[in-house]
Amino acid sequence: MAKLTPPAHPACMALSNKSNTPDHLVAPLGQDNPECDALTPASFTVAQWLLQLEITLKQCELWQQTPPEPEAFTSQVPFCYDTMTLPQWLQFVFIPKIQALQQRAQPLPSALNISPIAELVLTDARSLPLRQLLQQLDQHWDPTL
Repeated sequence: MAKLTPPAHPACMALSNKSNTPDHLVAPLGQDNPECDALTPASFTVAQWLLQLEITLKQCELWQQTPPEPEAFTSQVPFCYDTMTLPQWLQFVFIPKIQALQQRAQPLPSALNISPIAELVLTDARSLPLRQLLQQLDQHWDPTL
């Protein structure tokens, strides 16, 4: 896993290590933060992508405290779109699955293709930061970092 020197900005700190920075102090990815020049989407580790995804879901007020019903997890369709919203799938399926694969040192997906469905289903203004993050995630995903 690539090692980064933690920058001073709170947004960068949250990405470079899971700090106790409150979510409302963490700037969205892509916001103009001169002190964050060294931390670009192309250099994110997998763990940093997952953390930024969590932060963005919270900032967009799409993070849920309660998981979907157990039956929702039995879906056989991509993104569980017949039983969950995309934010639910990201929070309760994608993030935990990638974390589990990492913890077991199993291969991660070589590429992602989440942004096309996000463009279709996340059409409201509050979801714009999440759509933008998913586009960057698809573009810069590198499971070797």
